[in-house]
Amino acid sequence: MAVLEKIREKTVLVLVMIGLGMFGFLFMGSDQSSIFSCNGGQLNSIGSINGEEIDIDKYNEYLGTSKNQDPEEIAHKSAWESLVNEKLISSAASDLNLTVTNEEIKELFTGSINPNNVSLYFKNLIEDQFNRYKSQIEERKRNNPNDTSTIQYDDYFVDVNGNFSGEKVGNFLENRGQWPVEQEKGWSQLEDEISKQRLSQKYQTLIEKGIYTTKSEIETTLNERANDNVKYISIPYPLEEVDVTEEEILSYYDKHISAYQNEEETRNVEYVTFPIVPTKEDTIKTEQEMIKKSRNFVINSKCTILSFQKESDIIDANLLDLIKRQEVTVEGPYLKDGVYRIAKLSESTLRSDSIKASHILLNIDEGDTITTISNLRDFAEDLKKQVKDGSDFGQLAVQYSKDKQSSIKGGDLGWFTEGMMVSEFNDVCFTSKIGAFEIVTTQYGVHLIKIDSMTKLIPKYTIAYLDKEIEASENTIKDCRYEGQKFIKASVSQGVIQDDSKSKNKILQYWWILLDIGIIFVLLYFIYIKKRDVKRFVPYVVLLTILVAVAGIYFDSESEDDAMILTDNSAFKSLSDSLNVRYDAADAVNNMQFNIKDLQDSREIVRWMFDANTKVGDVSNTTYRCGDDFVVVSLSAINPNGDKTLESVRDIIIQEIQNDQKFDDIASQLSGSPTLEEASSLFNTDTVYTASEVNFESLAINNTITDALDVQNFVGAVNALDEGETSRLIKGNNAAYLIYIVSKGSRTEYTEAEKDKIRQENSFGVYYEQALKTLKENSDIVDNRSIFY
Repeated sequence: MAVLEKIREKTVLVLVMIGLGMFGFLFMGSDQSSIFSCNGGQLNSIGSINGEEIDIDKYNEYLGTSKNQDPEEIAHKSAWESLVNEKLISSAASDLNLTVTNEEIKELFTGSINPNNVSLYFKNLIEDQFNRYKSQIEERKRNNPNDTSTIQYDDYFVDVNGNFSGEKVGNFLENRGQWPVEQEKGWSQLEDEISKQRLSQKYQTLIEKGIYTTKSEIETTLNERANDNVKYISIPYPLEEVDVTEEEILSYYDKHISAYQNEEETRNVEYVTFPIVPTKEDTIKTEQEMIKKSRNFVINSKCTILSFQKESDIIDANLLDLIKRQEVTVEGPYLKDGVYRIAKLSESTLRSDSIKASHILLNIDEGDTITTISNLRDFAEDLKKQVKDGSDFGQLAVQYSKDKQSSIKGGDLGWFTEGMMVSEFNDVCFTSKIGAFEIVTTQYGVHLIKIDSMTKLIPKYTIAYLDKEIEASENTIKDCRYEGQKFIKASVSQGVIQDDSKSKNKILQYWWILLDIGIIFVLLYFIYIKKRDVKRFVPYVVLLTILVAVAGIYFDSESEDDAMILTDNSAFKSLSDSLNVRYDAADAVNNMQFNIKDLQDSREIVRWMFDANTKVGDVSNTTYRCGDDFVVVSLSAINPNGDKTLESVRDIIIQEIQNDQKFDDIASQLSGSPTLEEASSLFNTDTVYTASEVNFESLAINNTITDALDVQNFVGAVNALDEGETSRLIKGNNAAYLIYIVSKGSRTEYTEAEKDKIRQENSFGVYYEQALKTLKENSDIVDNRSIFY
């Protein structure tokens, strides 16, 4: 009680000590340089461009827009590219003194000088909003015939035809000084967006106007587009391996290093998966649940309903048995495609297979005198009476029907089967008799229907069924997770993986115990040896000792999470093979990837791979849940930005060297200028192929040559040859080719029209994209998004 009393007396000092202790506790094991550095406080920065920090809230604005259109990973890529492009263009435009004036912005909203100046982004935004609003009003009227709502065109800057009106925008802007704060803020954001688009457009135009396509370049392009007809043979490379020395590999690597580059740092990962498979007990449990449901099968929104099916339409054999029984009979549960199903025969009836009908469609358009659904139905009744009094249905359809496709045929819809029309229309037709006139309202308006003919009545059935997947129980899931943990334990026990924490110096590992002992020793030293009255500090020393112990325990538990490391590079795969566990690997994973190959929701694995503390050879001490699998992963390689390592491209280089040697061997066997037939006979090739319309835009040659590099080499050789000429041997990836030019296609003549066309093609975004690429290459772009997402 005395200790507690002293703590109460010194409340402020105790709180200070606790705060200091918690500060140390929270940041133990952290990179202290980052805590105290100038960048440490920039918690909202996800990167920078040329030193300018990118705020996470700004990025999230772009991300939100992208997520509406693309999957998450693609959305992140799109948002980042848009944000980076905007920053780079803004900076480049500033250097060139490019600006967007207030007068330009006003013109982009109103088009007061020229309607074609209006921003397409703004124009489409207004028209899209208006069309959604108009659809809501029309839907409300269809659902409520007494609704008298009218469309308010002025609220959406459109004319009475729903087309954008710059004049209305101009009138709206005249009262800008009286706008509420939120309205002004929203409009300013819209102005900012349109201004950025206009600035980008100016920069693009400036670049493209500064590029000139010469007459020689135009003539070359016209020549490349001419279609040539050729014959060729393909001489496959021998399958036998060719010995390649280490010196040859090194030499090839050094000469072609520019072809082996990483644009960004990527990492390779190995992993084993433990699928979550429902057990026999899970199957029995699911079956029992479905048995209970079958005893009181209630048709609801969870059921699938097959309405009025012919026997020939039913493909489930169990349902074919069901239709032979009485109505409300329940079948099942039974297994169907891996799920348990129960089915109920809801109705058995006689209906026609096909109906031939005509209709007059009535709906409400702007300017019509009839403005409510109720009045439309009255008008339909009047038309029905006219037909019964002798008026021609077809003529009335031509005169009044809004369905122009059928009205020109007197309203004739032809023959249709069950389910082809919307449900209300379908039900009326298939429950009526020949010669009947029916009125029905659908989403399209009010229909006056005339039943012209129908096939004979046949049995039809309505069946409802409910499916339930066999799901793994919590115990099954835990067992699957345990399989992953057993893999890690087996790795340690067999020496494949070692616990890195065991190799640590025990004195350094348990520093907190030594520190606690030291604190207590200092206290005892002053009390019993120095004979000083420091007993009043005892409660604070006790509290400090407890805080140090808690921090130490936490630090040790955290350090062991990633303390698993492979003893050799092939150990992970070797163990998976020996334990018959499914192994896989993925190369070139980037830090903003959200899924690794077939692993669903594997973002956490990517984050672990790119953690600053994860080293090559590390094995996760966690079994990750990815969809229906538990996964144990190992970081197998780090591929830094820049030159790829020799080991990562060794197999590719060996294949290239072997192809070169095989090609040289084939070339050495050809002497003089052999014909295709002579070369074909020499190498025992079976076919002399023909190909037509070969030009520089060809993506494949006669469907026999599809590799991009082979097509490129092939087309290049064809373009360089004259009619009747045979090529030298052409190198491909898997074969060598010999080509004979049968005929050269006629070249398009150089004209001013062709010149303008090609120059426009060349300038349409091509140079702009190249300019953006150059800006990126010459900028300092830091991407830290992987820390946040």
